[in-house]
Amino acid sequence: MPSTLNEDKRLERPAYWSGVFAMALCVFALIASEFMPVSLLTTIAQDLHITEGLAGQGITVSGVFAVITSLTISYLAKGIDRKHLLLGLTAIMAISGLIVSLAQSYTMYMIGRAFITGNNGKKHFTVDSIGEDRFLWVLARNEKGDAVGYATIRPLTEGIAEVKRMFSSQSSPGIGYALLTFLEKSAKAMGYNALLLETRKVNTRAVKFYRKNGYISINNYGPYVGRDEAICFSKNYNLHI
Repeated sequence: MPSTLNEDKRLERPAYWSGVFAMALCVFALIASEFMPVSLLTTIAQDLHITEGLAGQGITVSGVFAVITSLTISYLAKGIDRKHLLLGLTAIMAISGLIVSLAQSYTMYMIGRAFITGNNGKKHFTVDSIGEDRFLWVLARNEKGDAVGYATIRPLTEGIAEVKRMFSSQSSPGIGYALLTFLEKSAKAMGYNALLLETRKVNTRAVKFYRKNGYISINNYGPYVGRDEAICFSKNYNLHI
């Protein structure tokens, strides 16, 4: 008799449909981002004017970053509510799909494919940042309308913004400088007094680029404190623009 009562209690437990929805979403994302692109490699290659082999590398790169993410996500996200983490990663995957679907060049296609794993070295950039009032997202295009670079700034304090996710194609010179100049002018118009940013020490090209454009190295701030692989820069651009 007691066992029957216990069984009845178990049957009366409410169904957690959010878990079912999460699993369904994961299945959909897996099919849409991994299985479906494999069947479309020829079409992708034709649209981007590349070989099928190069198009296939877009599948490989997401797998490589997925391995890196799987090994680091539990440590990096240990203090984040799992519901918020799931929503954030879902938003990242949606943005990735948008980048891939609108990509006009092989570079932007690969960025979108890598971005789908949520791993590009900037895990402290959250989806909530996009909704902030003084957030700016910039996409650079060439004369043909192809995307050749992008960058964002987000607020850190009332007078300080942070440069995040800056990328520029090497297809033509001056793209990075044009992006950075636009960010600085826009930040000034938005009321910021200075910009901060972080990059990796091994990325010597980026380190030289920022120093060349008036950025000075500072002590690592925020999430980069204690990370020897990171180098942080600042610029009071009111003195330069």
